[in-house]
Amino acid sequence: MEYQENIGDNMKWRLKEQIDKNGDTLEELANYLEITYQTLSKKMNEHVDFTRTEIKKIKSRYNLTAEQIEYIFFTD
Repeated sequence: MEYQENIGDNMKWRLKEQIDKNGDTLEELANYLEITYQTLSKKMNEHVDFTRTEIKKIKSRYNLTAEQIEYIFFTD
């Protein structure tokens, strides 16, 4: 049961929540970041790190606070 409780508690799902909340799609976000959908997928699955510039663009696009950025990208 512990696995079920934590299934949405990773960077991918925290970012996906913001994408959905803002009526965006992964494709739209990838285009906005000027990366491919495949690269965005790798970043969301934590195979490749987001750049500082990409994080700043995401912060701006979704009007996120510093605390929200910390939670989405830097909380284990």
